Amino acid sequence: MQSRNKILLVDDNATNIAILEEVLAQQYCLQSASSGEEALASAEEFRPELILLDIMMPGIDGYETCRRIRANPKLKHAKIIMVSAKAMVSERLQGYDAGADDYLTKPFEEDELLAKVRVYLRLQSIEEIDQLKSDLLSLVSHETRTPLNGIISPLELLLSDLDGDVEERKEMLELASQSARALQHLFEKVTKLSAMKASKWLFKFSQTNLSEVLAKATAEVTPL
Repeated sequence: MQSRNKILLVDDNATNIAILEEVLAQQYCLQSASSGEEALASAEEFRPELILLDIMMPGIDGYETCRRIRANPKLKHAKIIMVSAKAMVSERLQGYDAGADDYLTKPFEEDELLAKVRVYLRLQSIEEIDQLKSDLLSLVSHETRTPLNGIISPLELLLSDLDGDVEERKEMLELASQSARALQHLFEKVTKLSAMKASKWLFKFSQTNLSEVLAKATAEVTPL
């Protein structure tokens, strides 16, 4: 089951929120906030991929809200489009300086809104996938060293002594085999993670015993 992209709507005007929900609700998973403080709390929990952020709000304004979101490592991939009735260049520059990705002027055109939402969600996805690729390459580089040594070293010993003791040869072959299986298991995990992130992994919900899942996970990591 492929999940819908999450968008956080931030505006102190309930009518504006209702308009955005009417335009976006059929395609995206939405959550709303009526102040900068509420937006920060919601973003931390909701983890939106895109934030439509009003500027003029009670409490902290949109600029300060944007700066605080950008300072949160957990939200580093979230795209921010500031929404305001102000159209002056200086206002736009202030928004960009705060960390906004784009600016939308109210009243907005529905087609323009949808187009910008699609573009920035696509960019966000690309950036996350690039980060995942970098993380996976680092993981593979680190985690493959031990099993590769467990394959190469026994094979080199076997090749250096072709007439060695049969039992010793069997032990070295078993060691190489175990390391090869560990390497295969690692690559299966990497492939699965990549498929999940690319939304090519179909999830099916079912009831299960969580205690058994936790016990199995604990047993796997305990030797480490």
